[in-house]
Amino acid sequence: MSIYIPKRYVVAVLGHFAIFIMYTMRANLSVALVAMVKTSKLHNKVLNNECKQDFYKNETKHHDGEFTWSESQQGVILSSFFYGYLLIQFAGGVFANKFGAKYVFGIGLFVTSILSLLTPVAARTNLYFLIFTRALSGVSQGVSFSCIHYLISQWSPPSDRTKFLGYTFGGMYTGTIFAVVVSGMLVASFGWPSVFYFFGIMGLVLLLFWMFLVFNNPDEHPYISDDEKRFLEESLQKCSSDTKIAKIPYFSMFTSIHVWAIVVAHFANNWVWYFILTDMPSYFRDILNFDVKQNGFFSALPFFATFAAFQISTLVSDFIRKKKCSTACTRRVMSLTGSYLSALFLILEGYSSCSNVVWSVACMVLINTFLGVNNSSFLINHLDISPRFGALLIGISNTAGTLAGCISPFVTGVLINKNPSSAQYKKVFLISAVISFIGGTIFSIFVSGDVQPWNNLSSKDDEKESKKLINKDSKVSYSTCNNEVDV
Repeated sequence: MSIYIPKRYVVAVLGHFAIFIMYTMRANLSVALVAMVKTSKLHNKVLNNECKQDFYKNETKHHDGEFTWSESQQGVILSSFFYGYLLIQFAGGVFANKFGAKYVFGIGLFVTSILSLLTPVAARTNLYFLIFTRALSGVSQGVSFSCIHYLISQWSPPSDRTKFLGYTFGGMYTGTIFAVVVSGMLVASFGWPSVFYFFGIMGLVLLLFWMFLVFNNPDEHPYISDDEKRFLEESLQKCSSDTKIAKIPYFSMFTSIHVWAIVVAHFANNWVWYFILTDMPSYFRDILNFDVKQNGFFSALPFFATFAAFQISTLVSDFIRKKKCSTACTRRVMSLTGSYLSALFLILEGYSSCSNVVWSVACMVLINTFLGVNNSSFLINHLDISPRFGALLIGISNTAGTLAGCISPFVTGVLINKNPSSAQYKKVFLISAVISFIGGTIFSIFVSGDVQPWNNLSSKDDEKESKKLINKDSKVSYSTCNNEVDV
């Protein structure tokens, strides 16, 4: 007797691993870069003066690299991914709605994997070739969030959407954890190029599973049971009889205060997230004196905390939505808790130093813990206010989030350049704390948990009519009609 596995769970699992592998190929450079760059002179100058430790007394602890890139050049390298990532965000949402998420994401995964395999060649050829390769990798990964949001809107019942999204997007954290731990081990054992070969091959393997097991919606799946298909149609209130072509309500989207609240929150959260993601390994090396193996292990701890907090907070969110308070109230509580406490521990981290390594690592873990809590507010709110256009909305807000990813590492590189000291890092931590506080405040004031009127628009006349309703909450029933989207 065969056991039937619900196909929506298969989509969730593969969605998790799709985000997982994309993030491994995004985060691995942060760890590999520590071993790629010559840092002996810089470390002797800084660490001997500030921390009074002879870091190079045991030469086996450190892997001095082959490139002489300055801190500002390293900042450009780390930021270059986000230059490309920024360009494709909104277009990724349009592509996912028009062509379906399966093939759009599949192409992105294939290109990203090939570019990962080419990264060592690019680095050894020319600095600008490496920057171009990373930027192109950003373009190929730029469709990821929009595609996964699209699949969630087609495969998850609204009552379980927070948990579904929480598990799927948890791949951000498990992928980062895996990347920083394994990258450190690979660098120590086989050298830095092995990091890019390993994860590139992993991406190509996952691509095979993705193309054979993932489908855009229940109607396309050849092996879904009638019971599961009926359950999804009823829970999503699918309007299969509606044959109108859905027009994208651009005006309503870009003039909605609730959309802009998500955009601001996404920017603020990602400013902190990408600072931690790209610069924490260097901070651990420069200030806490960790070698490459220690760096990989301790860099993974904060992301494990983020993953655990994100999963728990999504479960708590669904519980209190059903039992205690409205969707808007739930998102507000999670946002204030996550953003304000992240800001608090960013400040405390700024005043720690190499004299108290345990406290410094603990603060970094707590920063990421509350980033995970914050993600359970704004990152899900797109589907709260517009299930139909959630993929487009994540493209809009993630454009702002990616802009933060471009600016944050660059600002860090400028502030830290030639002087990676506690005093310089303190400035970065305090700037990040202020941005986190502002983002959480604005989102909590203007958040909405109701589906917006423009979610169900189906014609240009409706678009004109909706301008009268902009910025007013409207309790419209969920609708994820799988209509063609006319761009």
